[in-house]
Amino acid sequence: MRMIDQLLALGVLLIGIIHVWAGLGVFARPSEDGTWFLAAGLLGITAGFANMARAYDREPHVFGVIAAVAGSASVLLVGLLLALTDPSMLRSPASATVLALGAGSLFFGARDLMQKR
Repeated sequence: MRMIDQLLALGVLLIGIIHVWAGLGVFARPSEDGTWFLAAGLLGITAGFANMARAYDREPHVFGVIAAVAGSASVLLVGLLLALTDPSMLRSPASATVLALGAGSLFFGARDLMQKR
């Protein structure tokens, strides 16, 4: 049963990767639709790492940190792509706050990941 759980967690991760990869072929230039499609794939990748953190109990901290870093990087990437498609979004205090939170979380998550090596 545990092996099935681990395979399903890996499957979620792979579906997210395939989703992002397929989107790169469909959306050649940055667009709002392409950004949301990318966001869905990045969410799948993050969910996959989070499920792997739960399913693999040997080193759950490593997968948890990877999930946190992937989530933070996703927030930044999606925010920046949306800003490229509509630059007026950067003037919104909510957008600036989300980007700042994503950048801070990414910094501390990457630092934790490097310390685990």
